[in-house]
Amino acid sequence: MTDISNQILRAVSLPLFNMAMIFIIGLLLVAMAATYWQILRQRKNPDKYRTAEVFASLRAVGISTRKRLVLTMREQPMYGQLVKAFPAHVVLAQVSFSALLDTNDQSVRNRYCRKYADFVICTKAFGAIAIIEYDDSSHKGRGKEDAARDAFLIAAGYPVFRYTTIPDLQKLRQDITPETLKFAGMTPQVSTAEPI
Repeated sequence: MTDISNQILRAVSLPLFNMAMIFIIGLLLVAMAATYWQILRQRKNPDKYRTAEVFASLRAVGISTRKRLVLTMREQPMYGQLVKAFPAHVVLAQVSFSALLDTNDQSVRNRYCRKYADFVICTKAFGAIAIIEYDDSSHKGRGKEDAARDAFLIAAGYPVFRYTTIPDLQKLRQDITPETLKFAGMTPQVSTAEPI
């Protein structure tokens, strides 16, 4: 009886084994197809998937992101003073050098692309006419770095005005005039009714 049961077991197990292998191979093919489909979806819309992955990986190592003020408490009064001094113009804060400068040399772009101007005075048409840098106590000992930053802007034709304290309205209007802008190579569109 054992010989007969072994023969029956062998006869049944071979087709069963073949069916099990076919089933496993089928599952692997389905898994591979699903993975391929997911990769194609990510290529069509990479930011949707990448952002979630990036935040998940940052959280996993204890890094978090949070909101912050666009201007520090020290920069806010300077912004207010510029807006009062030049009401016929647009005053922008924290403007990327990449928005102000252009070059055909990637190595030059790499040197300025992560830099920001504290304040930019623009015409109503958003043509930048002056760069204002507010050098508070955090700028001590950074004279060479500031000079290098200014060199990019001056080479492009922007006048750069640096202040270590918040100037009064009269000082700002004396420093930033149509004459100083023309001297710097700018041709500002200045209204005669309002001081620049």
